[in-house]
Amino acid sequence: QLYYGKNTIGRLPSNDIHINKPNVSREHAVITVFEDKVEILDSSLNGTCVNFERIKKDEALTIKADDEIGICVDIFSLQVERKVEDLVIYGIGSEVAFVQQSYGQSSNGNRLNNRGFSLLELLIVITLIGIIAAISVPNLLGSRKAANAASAIQTLRLISSTQASYNAGVGNGEYAGIDDLVKQQYVDSSVGQASIPSASSIQTPKSGYIFLFNVVKSDSSTNTVASYDVLARPLISNGLIGGDRSFFVDQSNVIRASSSATQLADANSLPLQ
Repeated sequence: QLYYGKNTIGRLPSNDIHINKPNVSREHAVITVFEDKVEILDSSLNGTCVNFERIKKDEALTIKADDEIGICVDIFSLQVERKVEDLVIYGIGSEVAFVQQSYGQSSNGNRLNNRGFSLLELLIVITLIGIIAAISVPNLLGSRKAANAASAIQTLRLISSTQASYNAGVGNGEYAGIDDLVKQQYVDSSVGQASIPSASSIQTPKSGYIFLFNVVKSDSSTNTVASYDVLARPLISNGLIGGDRSFFVDQSNVIRASSSATQLADANSLPLQ
């Protein structure tokens, strides 16, 4: 590639034009692109030729379009491809990769290289991003559902243990609704806001789940025994499901789970393993 200003040629990889051959000097020559001309300066041991004639060492020579530049025995063609406004694009052909190069001008008058991505490179990058997203997003959503489900199970275990404590303590044999559990500070407000029915003015799911309470008071006249059950149901919003299963617990303290997110767990569901 030739850029506006100095373009070094040589065997070292740090050169602008890298020619990895033994007869080429480490810093063989310099081609300088000006606005109105192009010059070449030889600083090698084995020489640089223009149109098959060796040029003087350390003496700049003006070259023009279609001149053939010889680096030792290799010949390269200097070409003027086209103009962008008043700026000329220069390129070098042969075994050195030919790239059309344009350059612009900054606000302070200095010339700048305007190198960017080609359309093909952008399409390749976009395609790779799409493939990575297609692979990673489902796994990410699955991991999030599993994490939400684990959080729901932990909440049900908390509710189960606090119901046992409430029943044996201030409940005097009765079980509590969510409001009583929050009032007695058995559970925090995040569980209260995610539960139904609740006096909380803010209904907020907890890790993608809501908790439905059903509490039955004891009644000696009808031989009704105090009981409770809580259903942890994943929230479904805009087609997205908060968890991969629903869960159920009652006074037996056994947590049960449904086989899918769309099914509701109940007392007949299989217990967690």
